[in-house]
Amino acid sequence: KGLSLKNAMADDEIADTDMADVDELRATTRMWTSPTFACHRNPMTCTIACCCPCVQFGMNQRMAMQESCVKWTLLWLAPIMLLFLIFRAFAAEPNPSEIIVEIETVAMAAVKKAAPSAPPPMPLPSHSSAAIILMLSAMVITGIVGGIGRRRLRLRYGIAGSSLSDFVCHCCCHCCSLAKEAREIRTQAVQEVLNVADLTSEELEMA
Repeated sequence: KGLSLKNAMADDEIADTDMADVDELRATTRMWTSPTFACHRNPMTCTIACCCPCVQFGMNQRMAMQESCVKWTLLWLAPIMLLFLIFRAFAAEPNPSEIIVEIETVAMAAVKKAAPSAPPPMPLPSHSSAAIILMLSAMVITGIVGGIGRRRLRLRYGIAGSSLSDFVCHCCCHCCSLAKEAREIRTQAVQEVLNVADLTSEELEMA
């Protein structure tokens, strides 16, 4: 009776435990099997991550989580495309023609004369400043999206780390982080196969 009571209490505690907390506890047991800047170990993965990171991101989620590669590729592309459209909509077009520049100057002078007290219209950002803003924004977006995927992999394989480190890795070195995660997924897949083989051999010996 005492043992059954203890087992029932243990089952109740497990049922009340949040699965997210369990995953967080699991993700403190081991480190990555390869460093970030070891892309030479798998040149094909490195090439895909550099030339088409959205595809490598989707492939990583497909191999590790058995989820749709297309879904995660589109989730990576969507914010980047939205950012590009915003850039195209609000950035001022480069205009090398001196005639058009003169017309704009005359028009602005006429506006000032007609309404001297009215504030001047807000100028659109130039292409150079808009490109810098676009690049920084893209780094932040890839850091967020890539960090989400990296955290999922850490929880899946019980790798130590934090959400902040996931964001920084993908924000500062997105392609190398994707290649590193692909190597980790392959290493873990091989290890799982070996573990299954060991268990099978042990069962055969016991039989």
